[in-house]
Amino acid sequence: MTWNGGVLRADLRLGFNLTGVGLGVGTFGGVHSALLSGDAAGLFSNPAMLGTLTHRQLIFGSRISLANGSLGIGRRSILTESMIRRETDRLLSDLEFPANSEPVYTRDNTVTVGQPGQFVSLSIAWPVNRYLTAAFGYHQPFVLDLGFRATGSEIQLDGRRESGTQSIAIDVLAGLSIDSSIRLEMNQLSFGIGGFLEEYYAGSVWWGVSAHSYQVSSVFDWSLVADAMIILSGSEQFFFNDDRDPNIDFDAGESNRLRWLAHGNFRGSGWGLRLGTMFRSFEEGFGASLIVNLVPTIDLYDRFAFAESYLPVFVDLSGSLDAEAGERTLLDIEKLILAKPTLTTRTRDAMGSEMSVHLPSSYTLGVDWRFGRNILAVNVIRYVGEFSLAGEYGLSAGKLKTYRIGKRPSYGFRVGLDIGGSGRNSAPGWWTTPLRIITLDIDGLLFQSMGSWTKYRSAHYRFGAGVLLGRSVVAGLDAGVEDDVDALLSGALPMSLSVGRTYQLFGGVDVGVMVYSLPDLLFRFSVGINLD
Repeated sequence: MTWNGGVLRADLRLGFNLTGVGLGVGTFGGVHSALLSGDAAGLFSNPAMLGTLTHRQLIFGSRISLANGSLGIGRRSILTESMIRRETDRLLSDLEFPANSEPVYTRDNTVTVGQPGQFVSLSIAWPVNRYLTAAFGYHQPFVLDLGFRATGSEIQLDGRRESGTQSIAIDVLAGLSIDSSIRLEMNQLSFGIGGFLEEYYAGSVWWGVSAHSYQVSSVFDWSLVADAMIILSGSEQFFFNDDRDPNIDFDAGESNRLRWLAHGNFRGSGWGLRLGTMFRSFEEGFGASLIVNLVPTIDLYDRFAFAESYLPVFVDLSGSLDAEAGERTLLDIEKLILAKPTLTTRTRDAMGSEMSVHLPSSYTLGVDWRFGRNILAVNVIRYVGEFSLAGEYGLSAGKLKTYRIGKRPSYGFRVGLDIGGSGRNSAPGWWTTPLRIITLDIDGLLFQSMGSWTKYRSAHYRFGAGVLLGRSVVAGLDAGVEDDVDALLSGALPMSLSVGRTYQLFGGVDVGVMVYSLPDLLFRFSVGINLD
């Protein structure tokens, strides 16, 4: 046997904005607080916050592209040479190589993981009067991009088949090319209203409602094509994917195709509704909020989606290379038909025309307390439904199999601490130095150094944490895969682990920075501009 690993290139980008956007929850790990200043992005989190605005406001959010190797930081590939050698040796451990021969390992690989450059959100709000503020906006909750390409991979398998008194040498030579791309994306268009409701003896109450149109797409192209041949007795050559092979009866449904292809362009949409109310005591020492988020199940369709694959008749993917007596083997040379050595059979790969994205609705109760310039907020969330992806892939008894993968959350708990580093009309003091180091407040230091021009004021440093309880939702996968996914998604999952900060410039420009967060990753920036 000989092996050439070829060249591998892959790039995975995750653009998650699941904990919120804007100057409030977007910098607070998704923690709701009635005592934080309201902003136009409250449209996406708690529309009651819109009612606290006293001026027209525009907010936009974005994030920069980052991956391993960006700005010269880290390796250009997350895979090291030693990792490649170790995994290749494990893969080929049950195969024999000629004396003085060893595999050629994958080389010149570039495997990057990071986040994309992303336009995250845009929202505009304008107060009509004390009792009514209107807003509309755009938000991208998530995008996933994966590109994978492997070229130049080559393999040669040497075998021998006993036929009567003859011993026939069988050589299989194949060059493999894999080219795949996946993009999963959700976009959201929203409009809403909010306003002042009533003033009671203990404080004031605001209300809000917003409607959301969700558009989801799942686009993928996968291909594995083999340029392969079989040589019998060292001289007779037979080629796969040869539509003029006289040994194959194509009219009878026989095939010598050797490939795996899948394509899908699934798209769908749905509407959701968010209701919110909040309370602030007169001295704003205590606040409470209640948010009801009703989210749809989004059905995606592509009637032209397909998946198909063909393998040689002597390959059994359910077998193993090191099969023992009585067990199924991956390569069974005895099943090769000498008169039709390139005969292939279609596997169970097939794809349905529908997919579903299930999103959980939720009820959130938040309470918060102010002590000095600081705010402590606690949220309890009750979920109804599940976060999962479902569809049809693979055949069983001639019918498409349904798969489902995700998590059914039950409760979530979040806590956040907002530390006021300075007052509304002052810059942070020296005591905030540890906070500025933790929050990577380089831009804040720069603007503060130009304070007479930038009017850098009202700095806040925010820390959030949370946990999501529930169980996994896994069906329609191979048993071993189901066990692995169940172990990963079941039980408590850390959520909303975040560090963020906000500040104000020029007397009317508010800046929010999500420094790092789980699962939203790194460096999301929001800028709010007062239009009055």
